[in-house]
Amino acid sequence: MKYAYAFTKLFMASIIGGLCMRYTIPSEVDIFGSVVGYLYSTFVLNTEASIISSFNLNDYLLTLMVLPIILGPLIYCVVIGRWGLFTFILGFLAGYYLLLAVRPEFSLPTLLVAVGFLSFGSITTIYARTR
Repeated sequence: MKYAYAFTKLFMASIIGGLCMRYTIPSEVDIFGSVVGYLYSTFVLNTEASIISSFNLNDYLLTLMVLPIILGPLIYCVVIGRWGLFTFILGFLAGYYLLLAVRPEFSLPTLLVAVGFLSFGSITTIYARTR
């Protein structure tokens, strides 16, 4: 079975999922940066740390409602295989960092990271369509 256009649809859906996820998370929280900081302080510095400093469930209820939007493309990427998983991850990160770069205030390094994820995701999608 050929999934030529499935990768393009998956890439677009994962970008939209990343945009929605970043939009619903409070603007002062960066999930990926928090996880990296947590792992660094736990394993390198050997200190006690938390991922989110001030946790209020009301701030994250909208984020929990967005999870089913992301679950659909995630299940679809598992069905179409390894290249689908790469396409989903790169598209999600591209959408997440694209909105992170422009939402609170403009950040050029974050925008460059988003463009990098977007370009690698496009290359992966084109390569996966030819296989």
